[in-house]
Amino acid sequence: MNMGKHSPVTLIIKAAKDFLNNPILAFPPLMAFLLLVLLSYLSQIISLNISSNAGQIIWLFLYSIISLIFLSFSFTVLLFLALSLSKANHPKPYKILLSDSIIRAKSVWHRNFLNMILIALSSMVLVLLANFIGRMASLLGYSFAIIIFILVMFSGLAGGIIFLTFSTSYAVINGSPVLESIIFSARLVKTRYIEVLSIIIFFLVLYKLISFIPNVFFVEIIQSLIIAPILSLVLVRFVLSSGGANVLPAQR
Repeated sequence: MNMGKHSPVTLIIKAAKDFLNNPILAFPPLMAFLLLVLLSYLSQIISLNISSNAGQIIWLFLYSIISLIFLSFSFTVLLFLALSLSKANHPKPYKILLSDSIIRAKSVWHRNFLNMILIALSSMVLVLLANFIGRMASLLGYSFAIIIFILVMFSGLAGGIIFLTFSTSYAVINGSPVLESIIFSARLVKTRYIEVLSIIIFFLVLYKLISFIPNVFFVEIIQSLIIAPILSLVLVRFVLSSGGANVLPAQR
């Protein structure tokens, strides 16, 4: 990665510094984290009172949808905050920033929700495919199966899912419909493919390294309240540095 003004390295370093100077960015993921903890606790109680397999499946589906709604709304607010903080003269105090971001998120969070469902489903299909091919390759040895699994996962990420990277950012920045946000995301990735891939690999490695911390709760705190806000700043500023906010139609 080069060290130009809009290079991935520069964007990541600047995003980390800006997060330290603007801890308000941790508020949306904190709220989502607390809501998910509460939902998980309620889910345990509800599951104990559901006796049928069909009921368990239905509740699991509802639990997943509700969780994704919390996450999508939180991430939409977070992206709006990142967008405001990326401007030279953003409004103060933070209360105004947060209030404005929540109001704006109410009108577009559903688009973010649909984008996140698409990304989640694509990731699930990729994992299932990698597991299937990996099991087939296990006939030739465990080590070979691991290598094949990693290759399939990387190929799926680098050849498919990567093109959805900025779909949520475009949905927030310009209020683009789902299909349009995906199209513009794919075009941006195609134009700056190596840079986007390097950012994704960096954050994936970072998430993986953090996951080795023994305390699971501490891992969740770091990933949710620190890494996610920094990532949101990087995504928004990458789009802005590519002129994305200027080539799309006006916000709907």
